[in-house]
Amino acid sequence: YRVSLRYANGADVDMPLILRVDGTDVGEFNVSPTGNWTIWMVEGIDSVLLREGGNHSMELWTPVDRDESPYVDWLGLRLKESVTRFEYLATLLANETNVVSPSQTQISALIWMSSEDPLNWYSIMSDREIVERYSLVQFYYSTEGDLWSSNNEWL
Repeated sequence: YRVSLRYANGADVDMPLILRVDGTDVGEFNVSPTGNWTIWMVEGIDSVLLREGGNHSMELWTPVDRDESPYVDWLGLRLKESVTRFEYLATLLANETNVVSPSQTQISALIWMSSEDPLNWYSIMSDREIVERYSLVQFYYSTEGDLWSSNNEWL
């Protein structure tokens, strides 16, 4: 999604506003001075991930303590394009881990979760739970789980 913000900033300095979605900081608006408090500008953040279904909360907060804050007129949310389970998981893992060059077991876990996993994690789990599930699936592949004497219902 693209999240847009219409604001006025009559102060003489930039004022960062952090976008928090469902309790997680997902981006920062660079709120530049607009000249006065009656001139409005629009700033946007691209690639904000929202899982399908359910309600989501969005908050704006500033990491600096100032006497003045920008005026916010509205927040807009626009679907850029729908994403597959694979794209969602790959983007989530890129944002949550420091993996630059994934191993074969990491790739296998990603493919299994996005195409074969019977659990509908995409709409029922938090991002943290999804990453934890991915870690367990990766453990399965890295320890040759197919060869375990008992590998049913452990996940």
